[in-house]
Amino acid sequence: MDTGMDDALALIYLTSRPDVELSAVTCVNGCVDVDAVARNTTGVLAALDRRDILVGKGSDRPLTSGGPGAQWVFGPTGLGDVRLPEAAVPGDLPPALDVMRRVLARPGPRTTLVCTGPLTNVALLLRAHPEAARQVAAVYVMGGSAAAGGNETPAAEFNILQDPEAADIVLRSGLPVVMYGLDVFTRVTATDADIAALDASGRPGAVLAGRILRELAARFATRGAFLGDAGVAVVATERRLAELRRLKVAVELRGGYTRGATVVDRRVTRPPHGDHADDWPYAEIVWDLDATGVAAQFVRSVITKES
Repeated sequence: MDTGMDDALALIYLTSRPDVELSAVTCVNGCVDVDAVARNTTGVLAALDRRDILVGKGSDRPLTSGGPGAQWVFGPTGLGDVRLPEAAVPGDLPPALDVMRRVLARPGPRTTLVCTGPLTNVALLLRAHPEAARQVAAVYVMGGSAAAGGNETPAAEFNILQDPEAADIVLRSGLPVVMYGLDVFTRVTATDADIAALDASGRPGAVLAGRILRELAARFATRGAFLGDAGVAVVATERRLAELRRLKVAVELRGGYTRGATVVDRRVTRPPHGDHADDWPYAEIVWDLDATGVAAQFVRSVITKES
């Protein structure tokens, strides 16, 4: 995670699900610098009384070059005016790669990676410890788009543009990748009634989610209280809410106007002589979803969290 406001919502959701074991969180440079991400992540977990969850500090830069960050959107802390408890000194956190290796080395079921920030940490893990991939069940990526263009540039979505080379490595790794892109990211919003229900529940996670959603609604008046990165966490636990299509997708690494774009091959037929798309990896694209159902699942899970 590059924990800003909507990453925090994803954390609140995942810790609210009694059927989900959140094994660890790794922090990566993206929305804000990695030290701020670490403070935000440990602060959210402290507010949720989940200091037991392992947190690792990851890369403070992309593999080569990336985008400018998102402080201009979410403020210098990444959380706008939302304040959290002080929980950890970033320098005291273990390295993200050590944390990921430790989790993936455990016996038992394979682990699902839910990535709500740039993919730098995952790419570094695959480079340094390719054997770890055998213990990964799937990689859910909030990033890219199939048809909606970009938000950071006309062509590129923010998370992918922060580290296009890392995204390329993950897509070409052979791991099952699910891409939750801008096409669906912008569609999932909480209503005023949802926020009121979160407030009324009195649960710390629900109340914090309500504060964050009100902050998002104030900052994005035309979009409303969008769940953003939390949407991919919901889909990772409730695939029934999404329509997935297995398509070829590549990351543009060089284009002067299109670097960081995810180019999805949506053609029904291809020319018989072949083309560059023959070399592209596949991913499952979240093509459509039940936006109302995703928002309802988020609210219901956070409100009814088991004690």
